[in-house]
Amino acid sequence: MEIEEWDAITEQALLWVKVPNISNTTDKDLYLYYDIDHEDNLVYVGDPNSTPAENVWDNNYQLATHMEDNPDISSVIDSTLNDNDGIKEAANNPTQTDGLIGKAQEFSGDHINFGTDTSLNIVDTLTIEAWINPDQLSTSRQNSIVDRGSSYWFLVLVNQRLSFLRFSGGSFGLVLTDEVIPTGTYTHVAVGFDASDQLEVKLYINGELSIEGSLDGSIDSTNSALLIGDRGPNIHHFDGIIEEVRISNTERSAAWIKASYESSKDTMLTFGNEETN
Repeated sequence: MEIEEWDAITEQALLWVKVPNISNTTDKDLYLYYDIDHEDNLVYVGDPNSTPAENVWDNNYQLATHMEDNPDISSVIDSTLNDNDGIKEAANNPTQTDGLIGKAQEFSGDHINFGTDTSLNIVDTLTIEAWINPDQLSTSRQNSIVDRGSSYWFLVLVNQRLSFLRFSGGSFGLVLTDEVIPTGTYTHVAVGFDASDQLEVKLYINGELSIEGSLDGSIDSTNSALLIGDRGPNIHHFDGIIEEVRISNTERSAAWIKASYESSKDTMLTFGNEETN
């Protein structure tokens, strides 16, 4: 279990757990046991960057960041074992803010740099997920969510369409949705890529498949840093909130994307009464 937030005063917590499987036809009961008289369970429960927290995210996750300050105001944590922590352009630039789920980052002409680790150099199968809340979407430039130089780029185009762009052989191709991304509200966006499929790209909005498209070839390998918020510095920047960014080196299924969307909204489960026996 990963503890993102724990507030003893309001008695509220934000916890991430790994569940082996969830049926789409049968309810599954989950239990959280606690006892103030017991020692802390440091084997299975921990804060971000601890071993228990990293174990929540399977080995296909190359980056999973809640976009919360770490705890300084100049960096954010990667919750996976890859430790692809992000460095802000400057202290409070971007700025931490309250998000839909927990904390988030408010971008305005800035970015967070998550480095050049080989774990992010994904060329054949890829999934990117994020929650975004644009203040405004430019009509004269692209609005970058996640970018890795001349490799892959997840963005909103000038016509407010969600898009995935990948470079192959030095040239680029893109797939874009027909739906527009609204401003002033939270939208869950995701892209799945598999170079071996006939329709390599699948774009999702709020847990639903929006469009499938064809792009021939794998993604180019590059040493470029992975940036969230713009293409750096201050090129095609995103104005608004970004949180819960996750990158996998596999194409997650449509059911996985749907579950990720529902669980983030806390609509995938209901809570029963506290049991004391």
